[in-house]
Amino acid sequence: MIDDHVYRIHLAISYIHAHFDQDIQLADLAKAAHFSPYHFHRVFTAMQQETPNDYLRRIRIERAANLLLIYPPFPMQQIALDCGFKSQALFSRAFRTHFGMTARDWRKGEQWTLDGLSYNWRQQNNKNIENTTQDSKNCKVSHPDTTLESIPNTQRQAALEAASNGELPRQISALKFEKMPSYRWVYFWQHGVALEQMFTLWQRVARWGQAHGLTNANSRLVSRMLDNPNVTDHQRCEYAVGLLVDTDFQAERNMLVADIAAGQYLVVDFCGTVADSMLLAAYVFSYYLPHSQWEFDETRDGHTLGPIKDPQETLTANTEFTYQFCTPVKKRK
Repeated sequence: MIDDHVYRIHLAISYIHAHFDQDIQLADLAKAAHFSPYHFHRVFTAMQQETPNDYLRRIRIERAANLLLIYPPFPMQQIALDCGFKSQALFSRAFRTHFGMTARDWRKGEQWTLDGLSYNWRQQNNKNIENTTQDSKNCKVSHPDTTLESIPNTQRQAALEAASNGELPRQISALKFEKMPSYRWVYFWQHGVALEQMFTLWQRVARWGQAHGLTNANSRLVSRMLDNPNVTDHQRCEYAVGLLVDTDFQAERNMLVADIAAGQYLVVDFCGTVADSMLLAAYVFSYYLPHSQWEFDETRDGHTLGPIKDPQETLTANTEFTYQFCTPVKKRK
């Protein structure tokens, strides 16, 4: 069970992610969270450290920034409209205010620096500054993860470039496009994707599953990241972890239960560390999908499926995880 306010605010956040391309009013979010508009605004701002309007604006801008990376040929105006902006002019101003550069410059991809477990973008006028920390209004990114000592940045950069150019990472054993059914899952949710935060949430879910008789040899742990940690501040990234359950599962009060959408997915069999997952993403999004007849379907969220780790096991940066990386796809037009 989770705190009642956390539960209600998550309902509002889920509503935003499902309708971010539409006109969303404060009353809509308050209704989704079962609060009065005044009380909702106070609770949301206190918990999220940004107002509902600031949150919605940031989500739209960061979603657009992600699509600019995934769809290089896609018209910028269409991305702006798909992300809830009424015109390209409004989008362009908001993008520059948030990221400190134009959307066109962002799409060129010259702003990236490898920073531990993700890439970090920097304002163009600060290209020589290695560690930039900013808040969402000033468009800065803080990445608390440190570089894994066993994998120097220079070595990882070479491996990432090789994967992006088509060299299959050894951590990937199979890739296939397949139609997957809908699944129901019960999950916990948090802000923050530092290693320790993710490990703590995985173990919390495993312990909860054991206590409720939901863990066995066939159980599957599900994880879903709603933000791209290369784009969004790591401490603002929204991350969910849970377990697959039967469709008739009766959840406790304030437990989060949802359906994973059916449809076509690219399913990648993977075994490696958290850092190794960067190789997976580089290969899939920079090489494999662009050279296929399929493209990323932004209307559905991706997820991972894997066995449940023993909650007593000590998880470290060198722990290997086996899972399926499921990316929603659609036929390329």
